[in-house]
Amino acid sequence: RKFTFDVWGETVNSASHALYNAAPNAIQVTQSTYNLLRDKYIFEPAPTQEVEGRPPLKLFTLLGRKKSDVEHTIR
Repeated sequence: RKFTFDVWGETVNSASHALYNAAPNAIQVTQSTYNLLRDKYIFEPAPTQEVEGRPPLKLFTLLGRKKSDVEHTIR
């Protein structure tokens, strides 16, 4: 047996826009995800997406992981 389910809502819509508008092999995230990860990862702003019936969706492209102070002292 398999379970079948649907996922709905703003989070799914935002993820869909970020995925659809990303360059090949790139990871785009929304402002809220950027806010959670910006201390550990490097991002660059991506073009803002217009979404019908909602405020513009500000996106960021993930570039890589930041090096921590601990890594610098060990190496």
